[in-house]
Amino acid sequence: MVAWRSSNCPGRDRPLCRPMELHYSFDPEKWYLGTPCRSGHRWPGSGLSIRRNYKGAAACAGCTSNAEAKLPWLFRFIDLDASGVPAGHKLGKLCQNEHSWNDTGYTLRKHGHCVECEKVRIRARNPDAVKASREIYYQANRERLLEYAKQRMQLRKDNGEHLVYIEHSRAKRAEYKRRKRREAGVPNKEMNQLHAAIKRAGRMPSVLQLVINEQRSYWREHPEERKAHYSQKSAYMYAFRYKCDPAFRRHECQRNSERKANNRGNHTVRLNSDATAARFAQFDNSCAYCGDTTNLIVEHFIPRSKGGPHASGNLLPACQRCNVSKRDHDPEHWYRKQPFYTKARWRKILAVLGKAKAPVHQLPLL
Repeated sequence: MVAWRSSNCPGRDRPLCRPMELHYSFDPEKWYLGTPCRSGHRWPGSGLSIRRNYKGAAACAGCTSNAEAKLPWLFRFIDLDASGVPAGHKLGKLCQNEHSWNDTGYTLRKHGHCVECEKVRIRARNPDAVKASREIYYQANRERLLEYAKQRMQLRKDNGEHLVYIEHSRAKRAEYKRRKRREAGVPNKEMNQLHAAIKRAGRMPSVLQLVINEQRSYWREHPEERKAHYSQKSAYMYAFRYKCDPAFRRHECQRNSERKANNRGNHTVRLNSDATAARFAQFDNSCAYCGDTTNLIVEHFIPRSKGGPHASGNLLPACQRCNVSKRDHDPEHWYRKQPFYTKARWRKILAVLGKAKAPVHQLPLL
């Protein structure tokens, strides 16, 4: 316990609040000390229990106390005058803010209200008036307060608690300086030290980068697995692009057709993707035969099996259904038998392929 006047000490006329123990007393006409009870309730300083003074089986005061009051059974026997409780005040259970009077575990109350809570409420309601009242009190009692401060410091030194006070004061000063630096917009010392430490440590790698580094380290030790991984990745990327990119799918169909024509020994002309896209655009990116716009591929007007060259004058966009149905049939004979045959579309096919005035079966060179 600290032996100086704290905020829990009521009244300003007391020179110093010293630690005290609660004193207990009882009226001999109502109570007496008797045999110990089974519950272990003992009167302070004795091994006896206090019991009511009447004929018959006297009940123990601790055993008959009201448990709902949330107070020790000895509370009713506290001697307020001997314990130093100021006149007009009483002790009660702890308030919501847990203001303990002289560390006794009880709250000092006046008219049922906590004295410390009332002080806080008054200060919050009119802080200027409280400040002025404190200044008047200090000027009127300056000599006594200075003497009290000296006694308080001496008690702290005697108890060895001045070191705690010094540490607490140092922490409060540091917090005050930090608050002033924040208000002035100056970075505090801790933040500067933290930034310097981060700068010295360098940029920390992300979780993704750590995983990548670990994977690369594993692949350096297992190159065959790295090769298999990239091979599988390349196949997945090719399949994804072939399904999602019409231009790429058109270009790959053209290259595949060129390879097959070259394997048969047919005449081939290397075409770029722009030339193939221009031919598809001439038919509005739809099948040259039926007008369907789905699953378009490169189709040879004169089949490769009959010597049809892979050249711009022999290529048409066609849907997969028409391409499979036409196979190696004669183009004109096959087309006239289809339900979607129209003269206008047939004339357009011949005009685009440059066969409007030339025989249909003439092989183009370009």
